[in-house]
Amino acid sequence: MRLLHLLGALVSSKIFFLLNLVLFCLANAIVDNTFSSKTRIIRAKNGRQVILPFNVLSVLPKEPSEYNRYGLLIDRARPVFDVAAEDVVKKNLMPEGWINFTFVDDRMYEQISLAERWATIELFRAYYENRLDAIIGFADNYGLATVAKVSAGLRQGIPIITTIGIVSQLGSRMDFPFLTRMRGTDKALSATVYEIFGYHNVSADRNSSSPPFQYTKVGLFFHAKRNARNRAIQQEEEEPQYVSTDCYFVLQSINKFFHKSHPIYKNWKQNIPHVAFDETLEYKNKIREWLRDLSMNANVLLTAASHARYCVSCQSGDFLTLWQGECE
Repeated sequence: MRLLHLLGALVSSKIFFLLNLVLFCLANAIVDNTFSSKTRIIRAKNGRQVILPFNVLSVLPKEPSEYNRYGLLIDRARPVFDVAAEDVVKKNLMPEGWINFTFVDDRMYEQISLAERWATIELFRAYYENRLDAIIGFADNYGLATVAKVSAGLRQGIPIITTIGIVSQLGSRMDFPFLTRMRGTDKALSATVYEIFGYHNVSADRNSSSPPFQYTKVGLFFHAKRNARNRAIQQEEEEPQYVSTDCYFVLQSINKFFHKSHPIYKNWKQNIPHVAFDETLEYKNKIREWLRDLSMNANVLLTAASHARYCVSCQSGDFLTLWQGECE
């Protein structure tokens, strides 16, 4: 069973389809289908007038990096947007030349912690040059969170549509009122994992048969830069350069969901068995040792990483197959 891996693979294989779908959402949200082929002023469904072209800022990195899990790059997204814009015209949803894209490099490949700086600078530049109607893109949650929070205060709010951002914090409608996430959330994933593996009081929680598993001890094995077992102890001034990984966010969400769902997990916050490792460093010679230690304290292990999955023989009496999930 490879639940997290299958969910992650499914989402990543559809990522550019979602980018295409974004434009159809924009077109349907803007127009009420009462325009002529020559007009540059159309009436939106909310009654407001929209002057074309519709200016969209697309924030993506130019080059790949280890934090860019789905390979969302400007050169890869540009042809997808072009084709989608043409399809919108062919379907008579919008006139020709209805949209204008400005692609912005957030430079997350240089320093992930500074990507939000460059994205925010470009946000204000586009705003003051009066060429900002909506924002599409992002490949990192930190830049997305900053821009989504700031842009909500510009004019009557700038809508943002993204194919990332599954972390639960981005679901706050108070902090991010104009953010639309095209994917599911880590809260929904956590609920699914709990439904399958978590402990249920059958009499209280269910009227039907008991769930397939009733695990009371679940271990976590995930990629993380901070406090990684295979990373040398960092000096205090060096540690902040490592941002939390998507793998960490996903399993942290699962951890919190289990903790809140049943009293049997009340000690999880401090005592949940886990191993964090940096997959960009050498770790294969330590895998068996780490998993053996985890298996002594857990019935099942949930893993989140991006490289090869592992099948190991644990010393707890059972042959345990671990499944690996793409972290974002």
